[in-house]
Amino acid sequence: TLRPRGQLFTGSKTVTGATAGFQVVGNPYAASIDFHKLYTTNPKTGTWPANASYYIWDPHLGTQGAFVALTWNGVDSFTRATPFASGYYNSNDSRYIASGSAIMVNFPSAGSNFQITENDKVTASTSNYFRPLPGAATGKLQVVLNTVAGGQANVTDGALILLDNNANNGVDIEDMLKLGNFKENIVIETGSKLLALERRAMVNENDTIFYGLYRMEQKHYQLKVIMNNVTRNPFLSAFFEDKYLRTKTPVNIEGETVIDFDVTADAGSYASGRFRLVFKRSVKYNAISAAVENTDIAVDWKLAEEFNISHYEIERSSDGRNFSKVGTMASNGNSDGPVEYKWLEASPEPGDYYYRIKSISNDGISVYSDIAKVKI
Repeated sequence: TLRPRGQLFTGSKTVTGATAGFQVVGNPYAASIDFHKLYTTNPKTGTWPANASYYIWDPHLGTQGAFVALTWNGVDSFTRATPFASGYYNSNDSRYIASGSAIMVNFPSAGSNFQITENDKVTASTSNYFRPLPGAATGKLQVVLNTVAGGQANVTDGALILLDNNANNGVDIEDMLKLGNFKENIVIETGSKLLALERRAMVNENDTIFYGLYRMEQKHYQLKVIMNNVTRNPFLSAFFEDKYLRTKTPVNIEGETVIDFDVTADAGSYASGRFRLVFKRSVKYNAISAAVENTDIAVDWKLAEEFNISHYEIERSSDGRNFSKVGTMASNGNSDGPVEYKWLEASPEPGDYYYRIKSISNDGISVYSDIAKVKI
């Protein structure tokens, strides 16, 4: 028969950071505690983030385990930077920290502290808090690093961006630094900082997010890009760029995109700046013109570049306001340089005509050109 011995800890406990940075914080009680409750209601000293944040060790990630950053989502749950490995759920990985468990906390300064009290105790260590939240206002952009062996993708690490127009794109106390793993790491590189979790404003044209890979091995990997509730201008597309292979992969802005890649002995294949996510238009119009050619009208449009375009629709109007489609032209394919197209309308009736071009990408995003006017 096993019998526990020793004195149970009761009363309050103050946890103080010996220095600024990461420190292990254990649950002192023989009961689970509510981390969000203690963070928001108990006394603290120092400049702490508005959102409760901490790190746990998940032994089921990769082959040796990995640290996972968690942050309060502002409603009623914590959000993980790295998803759970297939088939595993860590019951400690919620707002409740089980008896005998410890977390990692990033103290803002030496001497900063917070209290754990009897009022933080709860009767359960599991919850429904990780179920999806219907109607959550915050956008999510998550990149998961998977190792692939025998055709099976295994979650190894991840990086998370929470999008909210109340946030800013600079590194501040609301962002979470990366706590490095013993093996593979993926991070968000912002200036000189390596982040596991970043809070930033909703995406705009030309926004670029840089991802770093560290402690990689020579094997096959996979990146899974997950985007949800991302508010943006309707003409914006997202592309995951691979600097090493010089490729651009269109990313599903409301769903998942999987990108396979290999790490070899070539240093470029594991360089920290290999990958970046770019938000931009699928096409950039330089000019559009319409001119009379004999009895026809020639419509020309010039592009600075085009990528992931399915086709173009030529639209015509007699008043410059109400347009209808009069022609279609297939895309010539991807191009990082200038592209020019020409379309002829044969023998239209005399009058004033207005033309514009509508590009349609392979994922259904439309971008319009300016309007050109011609008289025949």
